[in-house]
Amino acid sequence: MTKKISMILGAIVLTLALVIILLLRSKVPSYSGEKTFSQIDHPVSTYFDRYGIPHIQSQSVREAYFALGYHMASERLFQMDLYRRLVQGRLSEIIGKKALDSDILLRTLGFKRMGENMMKNIPPNSEMMKSAEAYLEGVHAFIDEGNLPIEFLLLNYKPERFSVSDMIGLTGYMALTFTEGINQDIFLSELQEKLPEQKLESLRIKDKSDRFYFQDQQVVHLETLKRVNKAIEGISEIVPILHGSNSWVLSGKRTKSGYPILANDPHIGVSNPHIFYEAHLKVPGFEVYGLHIPLMAFPVIGHTRETAWAVTMCEVDDFNVYLEKINPDNPDEVMFNNEWVPIMSREEIIKVKDSDPQKIIVRETPHGPLLDNTEKGVTDKRLSVSWSVYHPENNALTSLYGLPRAKTVEELKTAVSHAGAPGLNISWIHKRGDIAWWMLGKFPKLPDGV
Repeated sequence: MTKKISMILGAIVLTLALVIILLLRSKVPSYSGEKTFSQIDHPVSTYFDRYGIPHIQSQSVREAYFALGYHMASERLFQMDLYRRLVQGRLSEIIGKKALDSDILLRTLGFKRMGENMMKNIPPNSEMMKSAEAYLEGVHAFIDEGNLPIEFLLLNYKPERFSVSDMIGLTGYMALTFTEGINQDIFLSELQEKLPEQKLESLRIKDKSDRFYFQDQQVVHLETLKRVNKAIEGISEIVPILHGSNSWVLSGKRTKSGYPILANDPHIGVSNPHIFYEAHLKVPGFEVYGLHIPLMAFPVIGHTRETAWAVTMCEVDDFNVYLEKINPDNPDEVMFNNEWVPIMSREEIIKVKDSDPQKIIVRETPHGPLLDNTEKGVTDKRLSVSWSVYHPENNALTSLYGLPRAKTVEELKTAVSHAGAPGLNISWIHKRGDIAWWMLGKFPKLPDGV
């Protein structure tokens, strides 16, 4: 009898294992054969090399970007949805209370609204918009096939349609991972209140311009620093953080080949899947091989047949925290330019898996959003964020679109000029010998000593 029961249990386990294996195999993307799509009119061929990198070729730019979106979604759709949820502050919907602090911070910083606002400044019929929308058509074509990655089955939800505003909002999240000010500005102001001036001076390095910088922000342990880092750490447990990196270029006058050299070492967080999606597009008159952040139609690092470009953090102060003065007689007013002005408010409802929805009120001063509700807030202080991300001319997506299309130093400067954030160094070379370094972003002019 015992032997019979063991045989039955063994058969059940074997059957379940076989079902799971077949299910997982059914989720593996197809790398051969032919597919027909009603959304495209011209043929596209994709060759996957031995590293699994797609090499896409078409006679049409639109069809090439459609294929890029389809292939990227077939391998990275869940990762793409996580990034969209970061932008919108909706991680708690699928993860639960663990992500609530991060969602509150992300809703307060308002990357979703930023992306929607920036969309208004982009001509809908521009070549950039046409390419981005074609990419999303490819993404949606994969979603419509219904064979979604296993994560959606395990978490029991289906992805919604994506928007170009999600791509733009993602550049805001990129800026958040690069900025030092969200930690250091708050920390150093707290440190200034707790240390005598003599000890404070010992932590500073004086440079040639007589401006002061702190040498080591870890010298003193403060409870505030724990609170400041908690929300960012919550995000980094879910998706990798972009941070750091270095880059250099050499003129052809300094190389054996006579051609310029570009080297780039992005210090990107380790993750599986990786933070980058590598792809190669080729159409008549344009070819690019680049590293994309999933959900982004255009690469952040890459090369063409003539040029190459790379990015690193430029460590500029494009993020500033203001200590606001609230009207004691009216909590909905703040002092700005020596007069009381209204504080704008909006209600945000955060859905939380296996829990009740969380309602928060996001308040904004003329400088930017107040951090009161977030883990970045400080007791008894009304801190607001002034950031180049919110600059009305911040159009980082257009800059990413323009970088591989820049064929001269002047065209590079034009491409870079569209973005307000994140603050980046752009290293660039052309095979005819030109080399360039340009800083991407809009940086506020501050008084000396600030």
